[in-house]
Amino acid sequence: MTMYRWRGLPVPHITPWSAETVTSAPLTVRHGRLAYEHEGPYDRHDGVLWVRVAYAQGAGRPRFAGIHAWRQRQAIMHDLCMICAEPAHVAGRFLFLLAARDGRPIQEGETTAVPPIHPACARLAVRHCPHLRDGWAAALVTGTPSWGVAGIRYAPGSLVPLPGPDPEHPDDLARVAYEDDAGLRWVLAAREIIELLDVEPVTDLDALAAARPLPH
Repeated sequence: MTMYRWRGLPVPHITPWSAETVTSAPLTVRHGRLAYEHEGPYDRHDGVLWVRVAYAQGAGRPRFAGIHAWRQRQAIMHDLCMICAEPAHVAGRFLFLLAARDGRPIQEGETTAVPPIHPACARLAVRHCPHLRDGWAAALVTGTPSWGVAGIRYAPGSLVPLPGPDPEHPDDLARVAYEDDAGLRWVLAAREIIELLDVEPVTDLDALAAARPLPH
């Protein structure tokens, strides 16, 4: 797959473009759970209602601060690099690159909505991504089981959006585990979340990228 660029900068596969607007749709309650008034066959995944977002990759300007909900979920589900969308496996394992301003390494059992990354793309990300300028942590991971979703939770009675988990950042998405059936009924998902298992920290991205160059 061709990597998109804008003004010379690589645009991650999961980055939304200005033409990819989120579609507002009326919500209702159906069968004891959150639903769209006019629901289509692609509005749910594993029984969870997902935000509707247009697909027009490459159209307009990239919105680097955002994440395209559908492409994020596809990258997570199919182990695709969040930058180039190529298979991200490294000898049966997967590389993850997360922001770490406090220098904390990726922990065993940590949960994340960040898809894996190709080793060569990790070098690009460290060089260009503002989220990583204050520090990053990388690790090779063997297991990535599904954990849950992140999205907007709604009050069952009034369908009023509930505030996020951080009072200082009310727009934060709430995390809901797949084992929380009651919570899943009232969330409009925007991110797929996985758990990271069998974590091996990586400190030398250059060496890893040299052994695993970009496939295109």
